[in-house]
Amino acid sequence: SFNAWDPFMYELRETEPGLYTIILELPKGSYYYLFYKDGQALLDDTNPAKVYASDGRAVSHMVVP
Repeated sequence: SFNAWDPFMYELRETEPGLYTIILELPKGSYYYLFYKDGQALLDDTNPAKVYASDGRAVSHMVVP
């Protein structure tokens, strides 16, 4: 939600085999996100916090304190 759902704005980098990371400086707040791989939207399977967006799709949720 912090980038208007643009799947091409940021790219994760593989820092170890199978481990992908990115560092973003976000202001405090509540954010919804998805990962994209080969054009397919994926939930964050390491984050149990899931919600349904206004369009009905499931998305991952995080809070920046």
